[in-house]
Amino acid sequence: MTTKVQLIPLNEKHLEMVRIWRNADEIRQQMEYTALISSQEQLNWYQSLNPETNFYFVIQCNNTHIGLTQINQIDWVNKHANCGLFIAQKEYTGLGISLAASIQLLDLAFFKLELQYLTAKVKNTNSAAIAYNHQLGFTLNQSLNSQFNKYILTAETYSSVRAQLQELSFYI
Repeated sequence: MTTKVQLIPLNEKHLEMVRIWRNADEIRQQMEYTALISSQEQLNWYQSLNPETNFYFVIQCNNTHIGLTQINQIDWVNKHANCGLFIAQKEYTGLGISLAASIQLLDLAFFKLELQYLTAKVKNTNSAAIAYNHQLGFTLNQSLNSQFNKYILTAETYSSVRAQLQELSFYI
């Protein structure tokens, strides 16, 4: 059976599912905002998103929703944005599916949106996310505070590692 990984634009019907994922201890503890999110707060957040500067996607694997990824707070003048990803369904971690989703997201950012660089905020204790971001080509940019660092990936670096990343992914 062929595995198909897709990025599905986030819409209102996904909000409760994403809220439940985001409130799970293993996800929430890696975030800067660690409070539990109510349904109303989730809806308010979604309605506040500017669709011209925020692209959120549900990661789908063989028609199963498994996580979320995004390019957000796009600065069109300076051609940069933030990005992030989490896999909520544990049985889908460690299989290369997140890599396939990341390649799709990074292709969008650098080849379609023509951004020059992306940043990712990663909790200092999240060794798996730090290693994963390094694999994608992100480098440490700065310490934001005692808990989080900012990593940066340039379009040039991504272009130089993309073929190698694609070889590692079974799902493209």
